[in-house]
Amino acid sequence: MADQEVKTDKPIFKTPFGLIVYFSEEEITDSDKRDRFLSFLNLQEIPFYLIKSGDFSLRISQVTERLEKSNNQNLIPLQKTSRSENQKSENLLFFSGFSRNQVEHLLEHIRDENFPRFPLKAVATENNYNFTFNELIHELFQDRIVISHVINLRKRINALIKHLTDYNTLTSEQKDLLQKEIDQAENLLKDVETNFDLKLFRNKIEKFNYILAKLKHEKG
Repeated sequence: MADQEVKTDKPIFKTPFGLIVYFSEEEITDSDKRDRFLSFLNLQEIPFYLIKSGDFSLRISQVTERLEKSNNQNLIPLQKTSRSENQKSENLLFFSGFSRNQVEHLLEHIRDENFPRFPLKAVATENNYNFTFNELIHELFQDRIVISHVINLRKRINALIKHLTDYNTLTSEQKDLLQKEIDQAENLLKDVETNFDLKLFRNKIEKFNYILAKLKHEKG
């Protein structure tokens, strides 16, 4: 991380500086890409800790403490534990003690087909620092579910708004009913950070699919 401006930026949450990396044991990982990535970290003088699925029961804080105490770049893996039932088939990259600019700076450099992909990414926060890796990965997958449903619902809201604008044949009553559906969906999106209900989102998306299909049929 040679950029001085990046180096002097404040970390997102003050923790030992370094990366915690998980390479999936189920995924066929290109060893050349993996070695190229680790060589890049060494070149940039970024300490990193390689974990295995058996380490998922450990707390993030435990690993970062070992990261802080070691002067090695490629740290010795933690003690072997039993294979985790929650082993994931996706690579994980966890940033400890990084600033937002440092995170973006690194991600920009490794956004290249010569490096492994890391679908699961997170930074140390006060909320997750004492999570186990199992808990962290569960949260990341939950976040992915939330994001996908938010995106899908937003697409359908926009499609329905377009129908309201384009359809001159709709009655005032029909427009009011459609607007009511849109308002209800917008309220779901407003509350998503504090009160995400998967069932409500799925029901609303299915209802929008039905409405949009019906409108398309009537137009045809």
